[in-house]
Amino acid sequence: HECRLDLCAEILAANPSLAHDHLYGAIQQGHLSIVKLMIRHGARVEPRRTVVWQTALAQTLAHRRTELAAFLIENGEDMNWGNWFGQAPLHYCIMRDRPDMVEWALSHGADIEARDSELESRPHAWAAHVGARECVEILLRRGARVHHPEDQPWNTPVARAEKRGPAAPPSPPAPT
Repeated sequence: HECRLDLCAEILAANPSLAHDHLYGAIQQGHLSIVKLMIRHGARVEPRRTVVWQTALAQTLAHRRTELAAFLIENGEDMNWGNWFGQAPLHYCIMRDRPDMVEWALSHGADIEARDSELESRPHAWAAHVGARECVEILLRRGARVHHPEDQPWNTPVARAEKRGPAAPPSPPAPT
């Protein structure tokens, strides 16, 4: 798609409310230049807004749009804010089995021990749950705990891997 930024700028200058009204559509489509233009015309990133089940940052990372993700963080998006289920962008990258984005999120402040409210699980348990082997390896290498004192026996990475079965990613054995 060819984007006529000059035409977009004219439209936004004539009706600035359009910038805010359509900001998240531009984010979802990955149009960094239009997002920047909309912010210049008064749109604001609302760090705790959830659109289509996920935050704008989670959707951006799932589509591997790191330049846009960095811009959103610079403009107030919260790396650790979750959706209605408490799933932060890191959880969503794991659910989508995006090891490269898991690394990116962790390098940009994602909480490696963030617990969601849907499965009451941390990223490592989510990775075991969905069978994201490479994500498990990254999380372990980056210091994710295998055993957390607040976890119930059913929501640990080991329990999630055992429930998944033989195709489950490796997790260290439970302590004896």
